[in-house]
Amino acid sequence: MDERAVQQELSEWLQRETDCEVYWGEDPDGEFGRFGYAGLDDRPDMLITGGLNVVTEVKDGADSAGIYNAMSQLHRYWKAYEYDDASVHVDGDEVSIDAFILATQYSQDGHLFKPEREQGQRETYDPQSEGWNKTHRPQFEYARTEAIPRIQWRYAWHEAEQRQTTDRSEIGCGLGVLLSDKLDESPEQASFADFDSCTTVSTRPMILTYSGNEKSQWQELK
Repeated sequence: MDERAVQQELSEWLQRETDCEVYWGEDPDGEFGRFGYAGLDDRPDMLITGGLNVVTEVKDGADSAGIYNAMSQLHRYWKAYEYDDASVHVDGDEVSIDAFILATQYSQDGHLFKPEREQGQRETYDPQSEGWNKTHRPQFEYARTEAIPRIQWRYAWHEAEQRQTTDRSEIGCGLGVLLSDKLDESPEQASFADFDSCTTVSTRPMILTYSGNEKSQWQELK
């Protein structure tokens, strides 16, 4: 699937399910506004603003290599913003960013890779356990996607700990992935094998991120 088509599909999902504004980095064709990213020669694909402001790198989830490459792209954008004074602007006004996230057309269904490559899902916690805070992570996660944000976070921790003036508890801007609230219940469904990127699903966009907090954050985009 062409990445522009993926970006269009994600933008329409976000507009349908949230009150967020969506901006594109390149070629919005008048349908979406445009944002600027000062500090590097290139820019991420998309900016989502609302209750949370998130910069988004978009990839085709059918291309596993593209997802892995996007991890290094996103880390570079995040590092430039967190440590090197990069900034994001809309119509000349600077936008404070809460997180940098990775997304594919399968984010709507709670994962990044195409279904047959996900190798199933698992329950990540017992919802009846005492003291569990469901704002830290979804109840279910797909096996392959689950690893992506954890790897991102460890590179961010390493980046922070290499700098003499900071450590990972002082990271201000989050890093993670765009998924959906479908993961707050068992994501299995009878027609899952027939799912394709054209299927319309009614799910709320959620982001799984880590910043300087003690725990990861599972938050709805509104």
